[in-house]
Formats: sequence, structure tokens, C-alpha cells
Amino acid sequence: MKDKNGNIIRDNFPARIRIVFENFINSIIHQVSDLMSLSKICIKPIMYLIYFKRLIRDAIGAFLIRNWKQTEKESVMSIEDVMLPEVFRIQEEGFENQGQNELIKYSKKLRKIFYVIKSQDQVVGYSTYYIRLIPSLKGFKKISVICSISVDKSFRRNGFGEKLLKESIQEMKLNKVSSILLYVSVNNTSAVKLYEKLGFRIIKETKNICGDKRCYEMELNLI
Repeated sequence: MKDKNGNIIRDNFPARIRIVFENFINSIIHQVSDLMSLSKICIKPIMYLIYFKRLIRDAIGAFLIRNWKQTEKESVMSIEDVMLPEVFRIQEEGFENQGQNELIKYSKKLRKIFYVIKSQDQVVGYSTYYIRLIPSLKGFKKISVICSISVDKSFRRNGFGEKLLKESIQEMKLNKVSSILLYVSVNNTSAVKLYEKLGFRIIKETKNICGDKRCYEMELNLI
């Protein structure tokens, strides 16, 4: 870059940081363009805002896991496209009102933190996370949220859910995630006991996350 006299002006902004920032902005623009493609659909303003908020959240999450470090795991791995049909089947067994669109989206944009567990080459469970940035006294901290987790009915009570969680939790620690949040029905006592066994504690009871069902918000501090 030159000034009006033709002298070269040195750019003091590190090139690497500038490139990373530009990629992040491009990611946000891409997400917003996805949102604008819905303009022909009649959506209530509140739903439009919720969708926009999720797009921004997922764009930030995808940016944060670009350099995600993966641990060596036994039987647990990041999802691959060929595994999706089995994951859909397990999801339908465990949840009545969850659609496949969210899982497809996370399998593409947040693949590194979408985990599956296998038994003899068969997918028997999955868990998918997203990452949030939360302001703190030291700047920002990373919070991960388990948005969906389930194990094949035929393989429950055999330790697969516990192993899936333990392996993914270790990877969260490696990547400096401060804490993990999840939401579980207050009536799902077996799941609550498992989460408590792994160190999660009940923060509060809410109805806004689990639809009409009462559920607990639980948290596991990692730092």
C-alpha cells in the first residue's frame, strides 16, 4: 500500500490473523445468505430471529473447531456420511419430536464434535455438540452444549452411553472447553444418574428447552 506521495506504508497487522478474521467474516456472510434464501417463506418474526441466532451461533462454532485437536479413542469417532441412516434410526427410537435436519446440519458443519460409538462395526449410539462463546472476566470462554445424545435400545445399559460421554469429554478438555451443558427430562432418572456419575450437577429446572416437558439443565465444569 502507498500513500499520496508514493511512499510504501507498512502493514503492521499480522497476515495470519487477518486471514483468519477474513475467513470468519466470510463464514458469517455465508450463513446469513442461507438465511436470506428463506425470504420467500412466511416466517413469524420471532422464528426468523431464532433461526438467525442459530445461524450465527453455528458459524462461530464452526470457526472455533477449525483447529480442533482429536484424542485417540476406542470405538468412538467423528461421524461420517455413511453413518447417518443408522444415526437417524437411533434418533427416532429415542426422541419423538426431533427431526433429521438438525443432525444433517451438524454432520456437515460441526462434524469434528459429532461423535458416534460402534460395536463390531455397527453404530450403536451418537452424541452431537455445539460450541458457544461466553463473556468472562478474562475475556471469553468456550462452552459446549450436548444438543442430542442417544443409544440404540438394544445396546442400552451396557456402558456405551457412558463411554461415549467420557471419550468426548476428554476431547473437550484437550481443546480448553470450560464446561459442558446438557438438558434432560426430569423423568429420565437413569440418564440423570449417569450424568451425575460423570460429574454433572443440576443447575436448574426449565420448560423452555425440552418443549412441554420439564427438564433439568445440568453442567460439568472442566476447568
